[in-house]
Amino acid sequence: MKKRNPHKRQSQSQHSHMFHAGRIWKSWISSYPLHLFDRFLGNELAGILPETAGQIYTLLFGCMRRAITALFISGISDESQLEDELKLFGLANNSQSSLLKNMAGLPFDAIRLVAATRDKDPAVLAIMDMLARMDLVSAKMVAAGIPPYLQSIMDERILGTDAFFRQLHIPPPLWLRVNFPHKADEAIATLEAEGFQVKQEGEDVISASGEKSIYDSACFKSGRIEVQDLASQHIGRETEAAPVDLVWDMCAGTGGKSIQLASMMKNKGAIFVSEPGRGKVVLLKKRIRRSGLQNIRILEDDGESGETRPKLPVEVGKRGGFNRILVDAPCSSSGTWRRNPDAKIRFNPADMDKLNSIKLKLLSRAARVLAPGGILVFATCSIFTAENEKTAQAFLGTHPDFRLERESLWGYPWQDSDTVYTAVLRKIKK
Repeated sequence: MKKRNPHKRQSQSQHSHMFHAGRIWKSWISSYPLHLFDRFLGNELAGILPETAGQIYTLLFGCMRRAITALFISGISDESQLEDELKLFGLANNSQSSLLKNMAGLPFDAIRLVAATRDKDPAVLAIMDMLARMDLVSAKMVAAGIPPYLQSIMDERILGTDAFFRQLHIPPPLWLRVNFPHKADEAIATLEAEGFQVKQEGEDVISASGEKSIYDSACFKSGRIEVQDLASQHIGRETEAAPVDLVWDMCAGTGGKSIQLASMMKNKGAIFVSEPGRGKVVLLKKRIRRSGLQNIRILEDDGESGETRPKLPVEVGKRGGFNRILVDAPCSSSGTWRRNPDAKIRFNPADMDKLNSIKLKLLSRAARVLAPGGILVFATCSIFTAENEKTAQAFLGTHPDFRLERESLWGYPWQDSDTVYTAVLRKIKK
């Protein structure tokens, strides 16, 4: 019997993976509006063997992180004039539409070459080294895979931090939060017994790594831990929610911060949560049930009723409003670029005004039902000043009964996590 060549089978398998990955990439980059890449891949890879799907997933996310760098390298005509090449690249890709058009015409193999062999291919490595030595923001942005048209709206604190650009291609670790801090040792022991490497970073903060999915962990399934990025955990703490409070998480998403607040309140008081996205509400309810916390209640509010006053629960009305309201508003998601590199390409600066209008509408609705002396926390996962400080100032300009107590940019590049912004706004007692 003729023996099969294992190297040939491996080569055929790799060729098949490349073919499927190239097809998926072309389909995604040519669609508009662009889909969330993670969700898009989930649909495209459904039904494929898990091992194969995992390999294609890893390949495509690597390509996503390096796609803009690959586009720049593919268009260089004179390596000795990189500064001029950067200017030309900025002009040729000065909007999302022009970038997407150019990206759609870029062969997938050109992206894969930069993503997979940057440290081995001499030509690519030489250009990357030259970019790294240039003291130009445009060079750092290209090397980090950031569209040139985003430079004008990026936070100056970020632009002046080399670490931000240097590690943007490296995903942050898996951050977890312990729902019942007094049982943190028990949760850590369970995770370690399941094969995870665990580091405790605070009373209720841990990071974990391992071959097994955290979602298959008994510790997760029993509600003892939640997946929540370190930067996101800062948002919850800024509310200073206490057991006696009535709290509203206005844009709860799938409930990560809602459960954090309920835990901070020691399963007492009441936290009301609302989320306009129906799909997210299903996940939110499931997450609440798994946590075992009893002080979380669903509040029906779509957040889109303009200038009308939200309908208050009876106990909230008796107290004159909520003590704490969290508005984690819709934004560009630019603070999640390390975790979700597609967000760099999906965001269109032309949508900024619309997004900020939504933010201000949400903040105004919250202001109407916050009790005097109460705290309104405005948060985003954005690094854009226009979405953060400027939005907070616009709100204060139309709400003289509020004062800014503090505002902060949390997380990366100062911590190994996502990046978030918070503004703590106090309603002045008359």
